[in-house]
Amino acid sequence: MRTVAVGVVVCVLGAAAQAVSAQVRCTMPNGQVIEQRLSSVCPRGASKAETLDGKPAGVRPPSAVPAAPVVTDRLLRRSQVVTRAEFASAWPLTVERGTLRCMYPVPTMPQLHAHLVVVDGVFYALNGVAHSHAAKMGWRPIDAIWRDNQAIPGTKVPITPLVQRAAQLC
Repeated sequence: MRTVAVGVVVCVLGAAAQAVSAQVRCTMPNGQVIEQRLSSVCPRGASKAETLDGKPAGVRPPSAVPAAPVVTDRLLRRSQVVTRAEFASAWPLTVERGTLRCMYPVPTMPQLHAHLVVVDGVFYALNGVAHSHAAKMGWRPIDAIWRDNQAIPGTKVPITPLVQRAAQLC
């Protein structure tokens, strides 16, 4: 009985060591290097993917659903519809779709980009600039529609894919 318990511990430790080697280092198109500690594959669009010990790793395949076109209104504001189907398991919201926007909350400081997602006419702040201007602009915190991460209780699904897409609209 005691030998079996030791064997189980060794198997569990072996599995933990194997999980650690599955972590990946990803080089994104903008040159930024990120480490995915809870994944064995890099996000879509990564230009280089390797495990932390330097072995090749996978990159998430492109979405089967193409991105919606970017729309520019008469005031030259750009927006883009995003959906759960497009992002698949990486979709960070509890709603099925939203419209991304990039806005400039301080006209005299165009370098400040507020990234937002609009759902049913309600503007939700995605980045720090949007959060800091939310009260003045009437925007709501994203927490109301941000999906919980079932794999890690107490955390949320990364919202980075939406922030990056919104940044492309600026």
